[in-house]
Amino acid sequence: MKDELIIAARFLKAEEAEVSQGLLQSEGIESFVADELTQNVYSGITGASGGVRLMVRKEDLPRAQKVLEKVGCGSIALPDDFEPPADEEPPQGFPVEGYPAFLAAFLKGGLIGLGIFGLLAGGLLLLGFPGRLIPGLLAFIFFLGGLLGLFCLPGGVRKTK
Repeated sequence: MKDELIIAARFLKAEEAEVSQGLLQSEGIESFVADELTQNVYSGITGASGGVRLMVRKEDLPRAQKVLEKVGCGSIALPDDFEPPADEEPPQGFPVEGYPAFLAAFLKGGLIGLGIFGLLAGGLLLLGFPGRLIPGLLAFIFFLGGLLGLFCLPGGVRKTK
């Protein structure tokens, strides 16, 4: 079997892992940064997916850990055996009070506006209306419908007694 790679440290950002990789290389320890593309493309889930991993050969692990501990690299990551408490309920909903109803009213109004305009747009195209104007009008109608939804639908900014 070839050299087995093992996790030396985990990072939330690929840049931190790459700096640490350079530090290890300066000490003569070969390393590999894994999952950096995941972090670059899906940065919001990096922590949930285990972070960006800095991999070294199994026989180099003790030396690599000493080098990384000396400068504090990878210290923000959770340990491999971490498990969240089972009795805690994850937070539900949006953090800002009243935000979901506000957003829902805007989206409902916008979608209603799009539905109505979509039917009208088909008729306009059949009558020879320039098709290049339709996407801009769709966005404008969605915005107007959203504003109407904010002021007319339940959950919007209109105060109900």
